[in-house]
Amino acid sequence: MQRTPGQSAEYQEETYLTLRGRIMKRNPPSHLLLPSAFCLLAGIGYAMAETEIRVEAGKLDRPAGPVWVTLQDGAGLPEGAAVVVDTETGQPIPAQVVADGAMCLWLDGMKAGSTRTLAVKGPDKAAKARVEVKTPTPNTADVLLDGQPFTTYHGGDDVIRPFLYPVIGPTGKPMTRSFPMKKGVPGEGEDHPHQTSLYTAWGDVNKVDHWSAQRGPNQGYQKHRKFITTASGPVFGRIEVLIEWVDASGRRQLTEHRTYTVYAPMPDVRVLDTQVAFKLTDGDVTFGDTKEGGLFALRVAASMKEAAGGVIVNAAGQRGEKACWGQPAPWCDYSGPVDGTIVGLTILDHPANHGYPTRYHVRAYGLFTANCFGLSHFCKPETKDGTKTWKNGETVVFRYRLLMHTGGADDANLPAHHALFADPPVVRVR
Repeated sequence: MQRTPGQSAEYQEETYLTLRGRIMKRNPPSHLLLPSAFCLLAGIGYAMAETEIRVEAGKLDRPAGPVWVTLQDGAGLPEGAAVVVDTETGQPIPAQVVADGAMCLWLDGMKAGSTRTLAVKGPDKAAKARVEVKTPTPNTADVLLDGQPFTTYHGGDDVIRPFLYPVIGPTGKPMTRSFPMKKGVPGEGEDHPHQTSLYTAWGDVNKVDHWSAQRGPNQGYQKHRKFITTASGPVFGRIEVLIEWVDASGRRQLTEHRTYTVYAPMPDVRVLDTQVAFKLTDGDVTFGDTKEGGLFALRVAASMKEAAGGVIVNAAGQRGEKACWGQPAPWCDYSGPVDGTIVGLTILDHPANHGYPTRYHVRAYGLFTANCFGLSHFCKPETKDGTKTWKNGETVVFRYRLLMHTGGADDANLPAHHALFADPPVVRVR
């Protein structure tokens, strides 16, 4: 098995066990986190034509979706699209390689116990980018799916923190609220102006407020510094951003590398992965126990909110704000009508995240966040404290997947989608 520079033999062995189907219980180094599955390499020095990938579904039915593979030295492939075929059927498999040699495959659903053998043939110079990322300004990035707008990253100095808006679902309609970016939208309230579509925020970072939008003496700001990298391709597009969290005086508290990976759409499903990597470069950092926060946060479209007839449900089968608020669950779903069609947004938590399974600050008025620290609010009448301190020099990583689907939670096969993200198929390369 190939060892990444800087890895210990012990870490290499731990990663090997993970490849055998076990889930890591702690955060690995951030450079290994972007792929949602790793592979077992059975040899080195092979020729391109001999590269074979075997995907094993294991004991679970697998929905269609992304499966990541790490190829030895990238198998000699350049960054971009690759030609991969199913050796049994000859069917081409959408595949895309990134700079570190990782390959993302988009696979159709697999039945439990089934396997697929794929052959890597070489680069695909004819493939078209289904996901395009464009950066019209140093602070904004547009994402297009099959040529149509999906979302825009906003990170200018005029905003308190970066966010994605709009977020277009599989029906072609926005699934998040427009206020405060756009005012006067029929049916929308103009409350909670800090809840900007899709974002990351926390209300107590070393006692600094990175949740509200008061611009007062305790207001924290997330400053977009630059795009580290962007990518477009037939399987996914990616935006990696350098963000600094600062206090009201401008003093930096931490550095964040945030990565959005958007996958090519299916007719009824869209998938967005978010990785938040906090690099503690300026001293110890304490995330305080508060309900006012979400390391992955949404404000759903006004027509979807529970107060308008929408439905909140989690992995335990609990339904409604009163049952789901503050409860731990591997996933939670918020569904409701948009222009007369039922659609849903699902937040999927990853087992390597601190506090897994996360709790959800989810409200009937449309707020929907993953909140792993606010235990004193969520666990009453018990007395618990979710405050967590990480030391200077540490890197802390959180990963979430957002599933945008048609129909309600009961129609979307959400347990299988969570398993694909959290416990992916075993992948072997030779």
